Amino acid sequence: MAILSLLELLGLSDSADNEIMQLDFAFLAQYADYVTDGRMAIFGAGIDGVESSVVPFQAHPMCLVAKFLIAEEDAARSHFYRIEVIGPNGSRKLMLEDQALNTAVEPRGRYPGGSNLIVNLNINFMNIGLYNLCLMLDGEDVKQLPINVSHIPSLETLAKQGEEATNGG
Repeated sequence: MAILSLLELLGLSDSADNEIMQLDFAFLAQYADYVTDGRMAIFGAGIDGVESSVVPFQAHPMCLVAKFLIAEEDAARSHFYRIEVIGPNGSRKLMLEDQALNTAVEPRGRYPGGSNLIVNLNINFMNIGLYNLCLMLDGEDVKQLPINVSHIPSLETLAKQGEEATNGG
């Protein structure tokens, strides 16, 4: 009879092929900040689209909010995250180069430790269409967050259309 390690019982192997660090969640929000105990305060969560009357344009600032779960055995290892943007045509553009992820283990909740991540974003969109923000950890995609960029008429266009409708064409 084989004796299983704690990692194997948890469904985690200590082999390099299985990841001990896991993404718990990731989403876009209007604003996020850290509070004193390491948790996050989040406002306007769930952004999945932006609108503009002109392109290219810079979207209003937003935040990528994520949490990684970290096993104690993995906390001593360095981990790096990066963000890439995948455009409507499938091209990838680096938005944020590799940054060190804070992996200090703070036991609380359902997993030995976690790393909260807030990244402030200022994104320039060059075209209308579906974009994906790609969160990567240690060179691997862990989450793609879709942002649909759509066109809306400008105020001038709406005013002109209203005037034409009032004047009968």
